[in-house]
Amino acid sequence: MHVNRELEFGITNNNKNHEALECKCLRLADPDFWFQNLTKISGRVQETIAVRNLDVGPLEPFCSNECFTNYLERQALRSVTTIWHFRRQIERLANTNYVITKAACQRAFETGHLSVLITLGLDGRYHSSSPKYEGKTFDDAYRVIHKTYESILDHLSRYGRRGEDFYGIRGVEVHEDGCPHFHILLYINPNLLERLQRKIKALHHQQSEAMGKYYDMNSHKLLTVRYPRDAGHYGSGVSYVFKNSYSGKPGSKIDFTSSLRQKAVIGLYGKRQYEKIGMCGVSTKIKEIAKHKSHDEIARSLDLSIKDKNKRQRWITIVKALISGGAKRYTLVKEVRKNRYGVAVSCVVDVLCENSEAKAGAQNMAICTAVMCNYSSHIGAGLNCWFYCHKRLDFLTHIRAPPIFVNSGD
Repeated sequence: MHVNRELEFGITNNNKNHEALECKCLRLADPDFWFQNLTKISGRVQETIAVRNLDVGPLEPFCSNECFTNYLERQALRSVTTIWHFRRQIERLANTNYVITKAACQRAFETGHLSVLITLGLDGRYHSSSPKYEGKTFDDAYRVIHKTYESILDHLSRYGRRGEDFYGIRGVEVHEDGCPHFHILLYINPNLLERLQRKIKALHHQQSEAMGKYYDMNSHKLLTVRYPRDAGHYGSGVSYVFKNSYSGKPGSKIDFTSSLRQKAVIGLYGKRQYEKIGMCGVSTKIKEIAKHKSHDEIARSLDLSIKDKNKRQRWITIVKALISGGAKRYTLVKEVRKNRYGVAVSCVVDVLCENSEAKAGAQNMAICTAVMCNYSSHIGAGLNCWFYCHKRLDFLTHIRAPPIFVNSGD
């Protein structure tokens, strides 16, 4: 059937094989569907040409000026028009990942885990600034480096359990010539360190002779280990991974513009700037819990007694408890709704704690929410539902950025 095949310009119907035929036809008849996909394809082709023509480099670092201008125009449509707005948006988008990673770091050192900061790069074949450049694209480079990243995690999974023996976060950055590289921050059981070191060395030598030699000469920079005794400096590794999200906080517009240009090209190719390792499931719960519960409510449900008056540290302490098993006490309440194409999608409307006295009442209120969406005549119940499901949306967004960490050797 035509709607299930690859369409013009390589566009597909998003592999929505579970959708009804009518929904697929509606999507293909939607001008916005074609405009968005064709815009992405055009942008990526233009960026590839710019890199191969050596336009991306010292004068147009990280991405072409055209790519950056298009990014700014898209953000302007969302009312993000000033440096302050950009900074707040970047902080907000990275905030949950940052807090979870910092809480995980505290938990790791408390349980005797090691912190390992890894940098994964590529050889000259993928760098337009190198005489050995072979015309490789951002997608080509990302595919190779992501395969290396997955190989490391698969190797660790053979000897330890993801989420317990090792966990962390992966961040994407871009070189000045447009080639991506990864920063991986892992918290691992000490028994895994030697296996991890051998695997990373082997992967560099497998990539090419040049990368093997580069690793042998710079292994202390490409793989940095911190031990529990270094707990006083635990935040430096976290800050290094997130430096692009908060760059320019002290007032450097140059650093901040560099961060925006990197974000522009990463987004152009549809890649996630950050990806959690061994903590993906719990982060969704944390986001929803924060929307519906206050700090005090969450602390009580986790049997925490927090005397620290610093809101930021209080939230980190709570998140540490959630990622250490506390999130299992919460259940997400979902509601089925239909999107613009008539496809039934599940939306989270509430979270319930297993020891909540109001559990039964909350379930009834969640049901009322669905009725309210259908313009029920039960006005009183509808108003109660609206208040219940829309309260407390502001307290999580004020976690501030970490200090800038400038030691590139980490």
